[in-house]
Formats: sequence, structure tokens, C-alpha cells
Amino acid sequence: MKETFTFSQNQNFVAKKFEAGVLKGTIIEAEAMIRPLRMAKDETAIHEALHVEASQSSGGIVMASILPDTSTYSLGRTIPVKLTLANIGAAMKFDPKGSSHDLRLAKYKFGASYETAANAGDNENRGKERRVNEIAVMLEDKKEITQTDVTEAHERVYNRDNGMYDTFFRIISPDGTFKLMQKAAKNNKVDIDHKEILQFKAHTPKSKAA
Repeated sequence: MKETFTFSQNQNFVAKKFEAGVLKGTIIEAEAMIRPLRMAKDETAIHEALHVEASQSSGGIVMASILPDTSTYSLGRTIPVKLTLANIGAAMKFDPKGSSHDLRLAKYKFGASYETAANAGDNENRGKERRVNEIAVMLEDKKEITQTDVTEAHERVYNRDNGMYDTFFRIISPDGTFKLMQKAAKNNKVDIDHKEILQFKAHTPKSKAA
């Protein structure tokens, strides 16, 4: 037999007490380490995240930053591995006033208008809003990121979309002794076989009296 524990963003702790069978008197407390969804608020971080995500199909980035660049008087910057019209124009629709440098670059490198560059960026990032947000959150926290950080941000989104995260179980025996178990959730669920629980109980030493 097995027990299924189901979690959600609103319920990351579940407890079960067994009233019958071989597990009678056993309590299992389960806690899921769910990374809460956080929406980015810093406009510079979102602006640069749009450039970063639009660079992923052409080799990624060398770095991105939301620290002011005094040499160019910009609030942030993204250095892609390869410059494309899409990664140049990626933030134009989100931040028209802050995209004057991007427009100059689009005209100089590709002879493109504002509309052409903005559409190229918009098309590249369509459907990737969650990735952009997670990259922006990372920029808010770290100020500067590399492609390694972008890969981690993508993994966070994938794991959240698929209900994947670590869970920790506290198996409490009827005599009060307990054991900890760690398992990975998928689709917001974790299955524990009764044999696993009994095995843990069998190897749990009784606590010594004070």
C-alpha cells in the first residue's frame, strides 16, 4: 500500500495520523519546499530580462546587469553572445521611453525601424512571460547575472509548472520517536509506500530517558 500527499501553493503542509493497520498510531507530517511565485517590480530588471530572454535562441548572454552604467548613462545593460534584431527590440514595447539606445542600435546594425525591431522582440518572447519574470526576479536579487543564472531561472519555471520540489517528511512512531525522510514531488504529489515507513520505524532508536 502507499500514501499520497498532495500539495499546493496555498497548502505546503499536510499531516496524517493512522488509526488502524500496521501503521496504527503513526503520524506523518509532510512539508513541501515550494518556492513562492514572486512578481518582479523593478522596471529596469524587467527591461533587461526581456533582452536576456530574447537572446536565448541565439546563444544566450555573457552578462546582464541592473547597475547603472555611467559610461553610457543607462540604468542597466545586457551583453548577448550574438546581437540580433529580436534581442535589441525585446524591451521596446514594454519601455518605449527607455529604449532610445536600443532604437539607435537597431537602426545602425540592421537599418530597422522602431516598429520592426519592437515586433521582432515581441515575437521572440511571446509565451515566455514566466521565464522573463523569473529572470527579472533574479536580477532584482543579484543585480548582475550570467547565462548560468538564466539556466537556473528557466529550471525554476519548469519545476514550478510541473509541481516539482523537495518535500520533507517527519514520521512519528507511537512511542514518540521520529525519523526524517526527503522525497521529490512531481505534479504536486508524493507517494510513500508503507514499506518505506515501516523500514524507517524499524531503524528508529528509542530516545533515552533524561
